[in-house]
Amino acid sequence: MKKISLLIILILFVGDLVLYAQQLNKRMKVETLQESSKINPESDKAYLLIHSEVPNLRFDSNRRIDKVNQINSGEWEVWLPAGTHILKIYTDGYMGLELPATNFGRKKSYDMVIKAVGFGSSINADENLIEVVFQCNEDSVYSSYGDFAPTLSVSNIISYKLPAGVYSFTFQKKGFEDIKKEIDVKESQSVTLELKQGVSSQTKFSMPGIIVITSNPVGAEIIINGQKIGNTPYQGDLAAGTHQVEIRKTLYYPEIVNITVEQGKTQSITQELKGRFGYLTVKSNVPNSSVYLDDKPIGNTPINKMEIESAPHKLRVDADLYYTFTDEFTINDGDEKSVSAHLKPNFGYLTVTSLPEDSAIVYLDGKQMGYTPYTNDKLTSGKYLLKVTKNLFNEVEEQITIQDEKKFEKNVVLNKNFGELTIIAKNAKIYINNNYIGMNESSSKLAPGRYKIKAEIDEKYYSKEEEVYITRGDKKDIDITPVPKLGSVSVFIEPKEASDAMIFVDSELKGSAPLVLPLIIGDHTFIAKKDGYLDNAKMVTVIENDVTSLKIEMLTYEGSRLQIADKWGQVKWYSFGATALAGIVSGYCYLAAESNYTKYKDANSSSSAKDYREKVDNYNSIKNTALYIATATLTTAIFTWIIQSTF
Repeated sequence: MKKISLLIILILFVGDLVLYAQQLNKRMKVETLQESSKINPESDKAYLLIHSEVPNLRFDSNRRIDKVNQINSGEWEVWLPAGTHILKIYTDGYMGLELPATNFGRKKSYDMVIKAVGFGSSINADENLIEVVFQCNEDSVYSSYGDFAPTLSVSNIISYKLPAGVYSFTFQKKGFEDIKKEIDVKESQSVTLELKQGVSSQTKFSMPGIIVITSNPVGAEIIINGQKIGNTPYQGDLAAGTHQVEIRKTLYYPEIVNITVEQGKTQSITQELKGRFGYLTVKSNVPNSSVYLDDKPIGNTPINKMEIESAPHKLRVDADLYYTFTDEFTINDGDEKSVSAHLKPNFGYLTVTSLPEDSAIVYLDGKQMGYTPYTNDKLTSGKYLLKVTKNLFNEVEEQITIQDEKKFEKNVVLNKNFGELTIIAKNAKIYINNNYIGMNESSSKLAPGRYKIKAEIDEKYYSKEEEVYITRGDKKDIDITPVPKLGSVSVFIEPKEASDAMIFVDSELKGSAPLVLPLIIGDHTFIAKKDGYLDNAKMVTVIENDVTSLKIEMLTYEGSRLQIADKWGQVKWYSFGATALAGIVSGYCYLAAESNYTKYKDANSSSSAKDYREKVDNYNSIKNTALYIATATLTTAIFTWIIQSTF
């Protein structure tokens, strides 16, 4: 039983350990291997009853297989010579399965269950490995599990990547007690280790060897005895003994090599990794469509020769307003798959117009879309609740259906829901419900209801208000011109000869005196005019409901101060004219004198110099005389201006 227990532990330990064969994309694993009570029909051999969902199994051993009998499509009988075997199991389309060395007893019967495990659609080469991280309080620790030689860590972090199962780990360092820990590897986990000073069971560690690992392509992950140590190309120390080296890279078949490292010697591994991928090209009739491979986004069209894992795949191509395109296919190693995705439109065309007026608001399923005339060239196909509204019109609501690539035209007739009101108020500001709407005259379309209208000018007028009720279809005209606040003025003229003078009020002719004028309250300017008399102006303040008497006295022009002022004004203008003329003569003579003086200086003979000199003197004499005259006449003009202004 001790051997059977050891065997069961060993099988559980290696239950997920798979050695991969090249060019295959599925694998098998031993689910259970245990001694059974079934009678062995051949007493001198070991008997295995193998159950498997994987068809067409073939068996081999490092020793030999005595006999194989297939009972049915899912069961096989295998007889082996008693002893230790490295059992190998094969079938088409699957990676070969190799069990570690196992002792099968004479006359013993065993049950074995083998299950198929596919890689699936993931491109992550580590998907079937679980990472266990040990955090030690010391670095440079030797660790191992099973029968593998210890591996020296380069830091206090030791990382293992293993298939699911139960593992017994040993941690050793000179000067510290050994730590043994059994871990049930089901999910990624971190384990803290504390090495305590003491005596190690292995007091003398053998001299290491050197291992050099290269791969094509480079950058492959290296796992030695389940412990991740780096990436290719790699070289480093490795304890003498037997090691399992696993070389893995995304989209390549992993390779496992068992090596024996000798002390002080170099062991080299050069591994050519076989690609586990093909190439995918995706084009679509809608540029920049989203592409999903096995429900994972991989980019937008066009996609050219993307490397994808050899496996069955599901492809999806999406674009807004188009139906989804799907395809299923299998990629084998080196395949070049090209997909042309033709996406069918999932939209139609909508046009909405409105009568009798445009600019109505268009809603689809409660969302405001725009104003009529409204057009949407790409509206997702389906049913919508169309609503069209406009102020002062009844809203229209209707369910419509948009079909793929078809045009839906809707002309909405809006029914009036208003009356029309025209308000006349000369020179006044007009208000409806205290809202200013215009001056003098205003026309409005109003929804049915009661309204308060008002007109006002200023404090000299009475504001006018009125309530009006509007029904649908009404057309009403209302005059609410404000009434002025009035007083009156009686106008009389003296002397009697001018009593019929013309009366102007604020520059507007009102008639001949005497007369009584009704006027708006406030200040007004009265001017009386009559031929032969001077105009006379008076300012009058008109008070509401009061009568003001205004008497205006008028003077004749002859002998009046105005007549005297006009005479002095004539003298003023004559003097200003004489001053201007004298100034012009003075200026002309000055220029002439300067010109002749220049000629005098440039004269070639004494006679011509004498003539020019005489002209200079004559012009200067006239200039001075003109200046005297201009001074005198300017003085006279200023004097007469002052006298005129006193009248």
